[in-house]
Amino acid sequence: MPLKNRFPELLSTKCRHIFESRWPNESPLEITAYKLHELTQLGNGTCSKLMTDETYVPSQKVLERLYEVFDLGPADFVYGEPGSIPEENS
Repeated sequence: MPLKNRFPELLSTKCRHIFESRWPNESPLEITAYKLHELTQLGNGTCSKLMTDETYVPSQKVLERLYEVFDLGPADFVYGEPGSIPEENS
């Protein structure tokens, strides 16, 4: 079952308030890789991958920083697509 990163979705739903408090006068608020970098101090390339590549699974260090900044856990961040494992023949 391939894991997929659902971080952009989380930022728009569960974590949007963190961005809105940092950029209160921006309407409508656009959540970008640059803003993610500003909040987390993670590398620009890492932030870009998090925002654009659903198959990117970051290192434990990156995940720990995301969990810390956004109060998330592993189950929030990644999911598996059901039915994507080939069935074994008996």
